[in-house]
Amino acid sequence: MRAKNLDDVYGTPVQEWTAVTARLDEQHVGNELAYTVEIERYQAKVGGNDEPSDLALRVTCVYRREDDGWKLVHRHADPRVDRQPAVFVIQRS
Repeated sequence: MRAKNLDDVYGTPVQEWTAVTARLDEQHVGNELAYTVEIERYQAKVGGNDEPSDLALRVTCVYRREDDGWKLVHRHADPRVDRQPAVFVIQRS
């Protein structure tokens, strides 16, 4: 399953994109649910540029076990692939 619209993820037009690699960073498999966290890397023409750029998405997928196998029930992707300092993720009141 791929993102329906990479324009929404990157906030700019993305054209002629191809998946290059996917690196599995984390996974857990339970009796009924499983998840994966991976970094997907792409090449695409971004923002009207003629030359392809390297892009990356941090992707989290959640799967549910069903009678006929595992079913993808949720996929989230965002362009933040690097670890963020705590100051950027802690909400202050």
